[in-house]
Amino acid sequence: MPGMPTVQSHLTTSGRVALKILKKVKLMGSAARFSEFLCQRPVLVGAAIKGINLEERVDEEEANETFMLIQENAEADDETPGLHNAIYPLVKDSNASKANVFTIGRGYDNDLVMVDFAVSKRHAIIEIKPEGYLLRDHRSTNGTMVNHTKVTDEPQLLRDKDVITFARYEFIILTPKSLYSRLA
Repeated sequence: MPGMPTVQSHLTTSGRVALKILKKVKLMGSAARFSEFLCQRPVLVGAAIKGINLEERVDEEEANETFMLIQENAEADDETPGLHNAIYPLVKDSNASKANVFTIGRGYDNDLVMVDFAVSKRHAIIEIKPEGYLLRDHRSTNGTMVNHTKVTDEPQLLRDKDVITFARYEFIILTPKSLYSRLA
């Protein structure tokens, strides 16, 4: 579809995109168009998001793994401003510099802004490399984890469906294909 907008035109100042936007884009076409809308980049999905199936059995090779995120406040919905309800595409504003480096933190100079004192001003960094997405902690006070394992200064390669924790906030990373198949 020529002239289809990208997620960049729908990002908030904190780097989020609304779930209702993603649902509308899904209705507009194929998984390929959805992936194009997301600039072929994954998203970080908050643990309390409704309308995305975060509990899913995977193919037989991984049949013993279940991807499920549990949020204590089951009443939360995608209209709640909390971080547990945020969706952060790993896409920067079109005017941003260093397109292959995403900074995450409380400070407004980060690409992904998480306004909470549990999150450090510059909490973590995700770099886009030819081998994939690499996450490293930026000496944060409350830590960064991938699949419940602490991340250090050494980069951790991210994979589809990894659970990522910044301080007390848990997200799951989903490729555009995974997100497309999980949207209600």
